Amino acid sequence: MTPIELIAGNKSLTTFKDAVISKSMVNFYSNYYFKTNDTKLGRPSEWGFHLDDAAQIKMYDKKIFDGWVEDIDLESSNSKGSIIEIYGRDKTCDLVDCPYDGSNREWKNQTAGSIVKNICSYFGISITIESSVQSQAETKIKTFKINEGQIAQEMIQKICTPLGILPYSKSDGKLTLGRATTTDLISGGIERGKNVLAHEIRLSNRNRYSKYIVKGMGIGDDNKSIEDWTQCSGEHSDYVVRRTRPMIMFSDNIAEKGLCKNYAKWIAWNRGCLSRLFKYTVSGWRTDNGDPWDINKLVKVKDPWFEIDETMLIIDLDFYLAGGQSSRTDLLVVNKNIFSFQNKSVDVKMAAFDV
Repeated sequence: MTPIELIAGNKSLTTFKDAVISKSMVNFYSNYYFKTNDTKLGRPSEWGFHLDDAAQIKMYDKKIFDGWVEDIDLESSNSKGSIIEIYGRDKTCDLVDCPYDGSNREWKNQTAGSIVKNICSYFGISITIESSVQSQAETKIKTFKINEGQIAQEMIQKICTPLGILPYSKSDGKLTLGRATTTDLISGGIERGKNVLAHEIRLSNRNRYSKYIVKGMGIGDDNKSIEDWTQCSGEHSDYVVRRTRPMIMFSDNIAEKGLCKNYAKWIAWNRGCLSRLFKYTVSGWRTDNGDPWDINKLVKVKDPWFEIDETMLIIDLDFYLAGGQSSRTDLLVVNKNIFSFQNKSVDVKMAAFDV
């Protein structure tokens, strides 16, 4: 069984000096980098792959990536031969790079899921709606308009975030609408003193605020009171921040007080959890049951030094290959409630770091 395989165009590559594969729930897309000096590739005209070709990555025969070949660097010399570096991202990268330029720019009384599907279909990207947000995706939006030049990913976020929907990439070439898992626990875990090679903590309140206030201009109808849609606003507090640091946000697409409050909750929890990041490096690419590590998975973390003994969420990971042999995985874990609407004030505290 080949540990790792890059299928670029019609060529299968399995021999590499170095490699990095990154997956993220936060960055909207995943990316890869491979470095090879495989002499069998021959001249560029004989490679069998080109820029903008499809790229798939398999790890232990399991497909973990579906995207594009976006960059190729070639270094050639008489003494060292050829070194080829291949870079790319999964298919959702176009949503981040480009504005939506389809013929239909305004939707009325359409569901959130159908609007996102229409935006993605312009780029040839399909969507997956997880059962956890099925009812939210079926919420009808009274009116949604895209202005010329607006980036597709920003528009998708405006649709999804107030409804508690997380748009993210599983690296499968699709856009997934979902939430953080509450049940998918990885076999084994992360335990300092056993399988942890290195560890790092990133603490910051720079992007964290004491109060989040969301205001929007609602659209009234016969079923809503005047108060609901004339001055709709909502707020949520983060009592871990001890200074007076309010943030006020305005949204064109939030139409009632309930959605404003939910939006404020989402932003508060998201920023709170991202202010306490823990990175652990483990040997190899696989968990105890033989599957590759993955994002949006729960993992039990035991770290006496950081006073952590709890189940956390993997939001980012990097697979590394060095020197053609040494493999490791960097796992970024956070509070498992990072993408949830809580019915209480933010209380994202991490042991000794918040007193």
